[in-house]
Parts: sequence; structure tokens; C-alpha cells
Amino acid sequence: MLRKGRNTLVAARALHPGQTITADDLALKIGGLGIDALYNDRVLGCGLCYPVQAGDDITFGFLQWMELDAVTKTTQLDAWTGAFGQAYLQRNGTADEADMGPRTACWSNVMRSFPQAPASILEVGSNIGKNLAAFARLSDAQLHAVEPFADAFSRLEETVGDRLTSAHNCTGFKLPFADNSIDFVFTSGVLIHIAPADLPGIMSEVVRVSKRYVLCNEYFAKQPEEINYRGENGLLFKRDFGRYYTEQWPSLKPINTGFFWLGNSPFDDTTWWLFEKV
Repeated sequence: MLRKGRNTLVAARALHPGQTITADDLALKIGGLGIDALYNDRVLGCGLCYPVQAGDDITFGFLQWMELDAVTKTTQLDAWTGAFGQAYLQRNGTADEADMGPRTACWSNVMRSFPQAPASILEVGSNIGKNLAAFARLSDAQLHAVEPFADAFSRLEETVGDRLTSAHNCTGFKLPFADNSIDFVFTSGVLIHIAPADLPGIMSEVVRVSKRYVLCNEYFAKQPEEINYRGENGLLFKRDFGRYYTEQWPSLKPINTGFFWLGNSPFDDTTWWLFEKV
């Protein structure tokens, strides 16, 4: 998590893996990469995944969320936070103008559909932050990121710069935000990599945190189907995500939908759906 000018959590003493965090284990400092002190109560009782020394930043990547341990240890997350995710990062880790120009144009078209511009934006599964960097060009909104892969997470500040309000190295299965706290919450090329049985977990979190708008930009198929992805099974799933959102959460009102064509964008022929909570 990146929090400039705010109280963040650091280790008050050396801690070891498997240790359950107590209030005596935590201290505060201004700024840094640690978890915002506002989330202190959520950290207490969590297990520690890695050793830390006194003064080290405590990030979400260090924590084991006990009640979510089973659901977050999915085949897909194992792949995307490991060698498979590293290979993706090597292929797609450049935020040059050849990418950012068309990317910004795509999101500019989406922004025209908002009845009122959002004042805060959260991307769930941001990778290095190219979409958020595009929104930084288009909006004065606060920008927030959630990214489970530590290597991609570490590059968010490099990509988005000082426009990044907060970044969280955690999964989307339990977002570290209050209900109805972010105006606009979205995924882009993320739901397609969630196993169908796990979709309700992450999508319900998106809806819970959204104050007004929800968007997904994903591969479309009329019927759910699994696609072999770079020689691997169990890592890519297509469906009508827009219909799934409205069937599962009837309070979402469709605003608009569109298509990002690979021929003139960095997106691989994806469909986007924009909803408003009513």
C-alpha cells in the first residue's frame, strides 16, 4: 500500500512467519508502503506469511487472511502470482506512448457514458497500473489499486506516479475498503481469469465497495466456456459478464456497453459493460 502523508503500519519488533499479529506487534509512521492505520483492526489477528524486522512496512502481501485462506489459494491466483504472472509482466510491462495513447482514448470513450464523473476510482487487478495511468490523464479522481502479484504491485507508483492515492497488495476476494466507499470500481481482463465457482466472491466485493458505478472489461461469450490459454487449462473463462452482473445483482442498472477492438487499442477484442447502482 502506498500512503503519502498518512499514518501507516510498521512492525514494532521482529516477527516470524505463522505468528498472529497483536496490537503490541504494530507501530505507526508517516507515509511509506505500509497498510493505512485506518485498517489496524483488520490486521489484528491475521497470520504473518513472511519474516519482518522492526521498522519494516506491513503490507497486505505479508498477511494471511485466516477466514479467506481457502478461497484465496486458487489455482488461478497461484499461476498469476508466480511464473505465469511473471511471463505476462514481461510481455506487457511497458507503459510507453504506443500503448498509453490508444488506451487513454478507449477509456475517454467510456468516460463519456458517466452521468456524473466519479471522484474516486478503484481498479481490482491493476497489474502495473496502465489503466489507472490513463484515468490520471482524463480525471482528477482519486485513484486506488488492488493487485495480488507483488512484482506488478511494486511498479504501480512508477506507472501512475503521484496520482496514486492508495495501492493494496492483496486479492479481490476481500477488498480493504468500506461499503459504498469508491465512486467507480472496475476490472479489466480480470474476471476472465477467475474460476466460475469463485466469481461471486470477487464480483460481490466489487459491488459492495462501489458507491455508484461498476464496470467490467472482459472477453464475451454467449454461453460460459473455458479456453486453453497459452497451453494451460483452468486459467481463462469467457461468458456474458454483463448479464451475470445483472442477474446476480438486480440493483445494477446498465448504462452502456461497448467493444475495444485489438486493431486500434491495446485490448484484445474485449467487451465492456458499465452499470450504476440504484
